[in-house]
Amino acid sequence: MTLLLKYFDDSIGFDEWKSLTNPDVFQLQVKEQAITLKRIWCEDKRTN
Repeated sequence: MTLLLKYFDDSIGFDEWKSLTNPDVFQLQVKEQAITLKRIWCEDKRTN
């Protein structure tokens, strides 16, 4: 997951990898030349 995120955002690194959860969901939006990356998974909404 981190390698894919880093492909689109070069600022992604070790700390972001360390903070990933399982599962984890990101929204990637591409408009013309602009790319927006947003984490949409929230641990508080997790159900058992």
